[in-house]
Amino acid sequence: MPLQGTFTNAFSDKGRFAELLQSIEVKVALNPRAPLIGAAHYGLMLLGRHS
Repeated sequence: MPLQGTFTNAFSDKGRFAELLQSIEVKVALNPRAPLIGAAHYGLMLLGRHS
């Protein structure tokens, strides 16, 4: 389900870049620990212990 509303209107209302920005998919992370989980995953990938 695409996001709609004030944020997406402001995000894509950039003059000559509007068409490009409208083609970019924007997602919302609802898990407050998402950055920590992502950093841990990346760290494990660097160590060669990825799943």
